[in-house]
Amino acid sequence: MFMFSWLVFLSLLINANILLSYSSPVKETPPQQVGLIYDEETRRAREQYYRKHIGGNQSSPMYSYDYHDVTNVTHVVISISKRDLVFFDDYKIKPVMCFINYSSQVPLVLSYDLDSSYSVELVNKSRYWLPPSSETSTNISLYILPKLLGLDYLMFLISVDRPKSGYNTSTSWLTNKSESLRNKYYDDLATHHQLNLSLLNTLEVDDVNENKILAFPVIVTLDRGIGYRVYRIFIMVMLIVFTFVMGCDLELSVILYHFKRPVSISVGFFCQFFFMPLIALCITKIIPIRSEFGFGLLTIACSPGGGNSNGWSFLLGGDINLSMLMTFISNLAALFMMPFLLFVYGRFFIDVTRIEIPYFYVFLQLLQIAIPALVGLGLRIWKPNFAKKFSKLVGPLFKFQIVFFLTVGVYINWSLFRLLGAFPLLVLICALLPWLGFCISSLFAFILRQSFQSIITVALETGIQNIAIAILVLLYVMPKPTGELGAIMPIAVADLTPIPLYIIYSSMLIKRKCCNQQKKSNDIEKSFPTEMSNECINDVMKTENDTSVPQTKVSLTGVTTTVSDTETY
Repeated sequence: MFMFSWLVFLSLLINANILLSYSSPVKETPPQQVGLIYDEETRRAREQYYRKHIGGNQSSPMYSYDYHDVTNVTHVVISISKRDLVFFDDYKIKPVMCFINYSSQVPLVLSYDLDSSYSVELVNKSRYWLPPSSETSTNISLYILPKLLGLDYLMFLISVDRPKSGYNTSTSWLTNKSESLRNKYYDDLATHHQLNLSLLNTLEVDDVNENKILAFPVIVTLDRGIGYRVYRIFIMVMLIVFTFVMGCDLELSVILYHFKRPVSISVGFFCQFFFMPLIALCITKIIPIRSEFGFGLLTIACSPGGGNSNGWSFLLGGDINLSMLMTFISNLAALFMMPFLLFVYGRFFIDVTRIEIPYFYVFLQLLQIAIPALVGLGLRIWKPNFAKKFSKLVGPLFKFQIVFFLTVGVYINWSLFRLLGAFPLLVLICALLPWLGFCISSLFAFILRQSFQSIITVALETGIQNIAIAILVLLYVMPKPTGELGAIMPIAVADLTPIPLYIIYSSMLIKRKCCNQQKKSNDIEKSFPTEMSNECINDVMKTENDTSVPQTKVSLTGVTTTVSDTETY
């Protein structure tokens, strides 16, 4: 018991220290990296970039954008392979080849930068001087370092310069954000700076020069290799085995009782699908966060109860039969409740017409709960003694599952956990949802005069969600990497949910340990008295003087005393 508590505490401490190290403030960190919404200018610019990409040729393997001025004197086309702009978050520098075709009667200077350096970082920053030409092609090699899961935009800026004599070919000039180096560039190569066409100076949708925006999406996504697939398979097998073992501990009479009087089931259903979405919506409106994070929090709030609620009901003294029944009913109801709730509340974050529910996977999750539990219940009815042996494995299996998630699970999903260090505000938001769910649902069940076991079960079923369904919905609804960014919310909620439960269970273990030691001490004192009471001694002496009663010699505390055979002391 205590070994389990120490392992859980040590895992939480290590993970917290690593997250704190990632969340330490860094010089020149943009304000939006704490998880707040973008500033208005950046938000409008990114919306326009997104519309431009959606309006392009989605089947083409290349991003291709062009710029031309009003007199058609200058025409620049920049093309980059879509595959080259997709990175894994492995901190490995990757080259990106840019293909440039241009025609211009005046010399051009081409430079590039990122709209933010949150997800990726440019290793080489250069300016390229392009001499006047009727039709010329050239290539530019960029080197990009992926850092964190997310999306940044690679911006190309075009300016018209008048070069000094002697520069009649394409020339690369290394640069950075230093004002002194910019001045040196113009002193060495150019005599006059006429125009700066940046993508941020054209934000109006109806602008005739909207094609000035030369912004390419740079996507950093998750590297789901063989380790991740093995982890998912192992988790699925472990959950099936655990659900079967839980089914061996069910009682058919108690399940039928809850069906005949579904008061607790109705209370849990109401708390699950009414309170939780409202809590998520209130949190996202009080604390303004990006739409992908807000929709991720709403999705996990609209999800059914998770399988871990059954294990916690067992550890904390809840009603296991009610817990399994509520988990099954909430997953069954999710087939129609999730689309309805996401349609009602999702309009605050995204276009609800794009919402698609993966019904097949939801149904698969339902079977994953129902079939092993029914097999375990059937074994309980057919071979109760055999099923009783399996039911003893509920506690050890669930404790192993918790430690496994806090160690191997954190390692496999480390890319998402590093995001919590970059967005520290999300830790508070993800903790508020389940913890408020625990408090509000238990208070609601208490007001309706439910039993103590039912209150515990309703609170656990409300606060512990099915993260697998939430992640699948986010990946279906939102494109990469927006869906993966939203998926950090269910994972963070799942890891922060059990913290108060760990504390409560550890307190129960400590209390149980202290009570057992006190009881053992009292039993020892009762078993080995050091002296006899005066009343007992008087009774013994009285019996010894009575010769009419058969007597026997016994020894108590080292003193030989005669007592009656017909009396019991």
